[in-house]
Amino acid sequence: KRGARLVSNVRILSEFETIESTIKDIEAFRVLNETIRSICENYQEHSVKIHLETSQLNSDSEVKLNVKANELLVDIFENLFINAINHNENSIVEILVNLSKEKKDGKKFFKFEFKDNGIGISDDRKEKIFLRGYNKDKRVGGMGLGLSLVRNIIESYNGQIWFEDKIKG
Repeated sequence: KRGARLVSNVRILSEFETIESTIKDIEAFRVLNETIRSICENYQEHSVKIHLETSQLNSDSEVKLNVKANELLVDIFENLFINAINHNENSIVEILVNLSKEKKDGKKFFKFEFKDNGIGISDDRKEKIFLRGYNKDKRVGGMGLGLSLVRNIIESYNGQIWFEDKIKG
């Protein structure tokens, strides 16, 4: 799985300029739900509970989140879920995805918050973790490409990604 993921990441890096030009309307809620199903199927050896919170969106029974993105949106969601699972030592991995609407500089955005019950990320690593090849500590795991790619893809969508503490400190 790690080898396949590395090959996929290298492919994305090599095709990134071409991929940026394929941005179109994507129904993100559908992609998110498909990703959750896939993660649950592929991580059955872990006890993973994923909850979606959509109450801040609207009262419609069917949630529609049309965003400007491309086929790499699934890679973003997968990477965030996989990190939440692989870097969590709890017997039950809990992940909450909170969806809300935001307005910034007169533009409307959807905010996807991924909150898990892992130990968190130290303040000194929060920005460095997005740098390509940053993770040289093999005890932590990972290849150092995932979150760098995630940030590049999100920025190509004119979006942002960052880490915050659930609990101060």
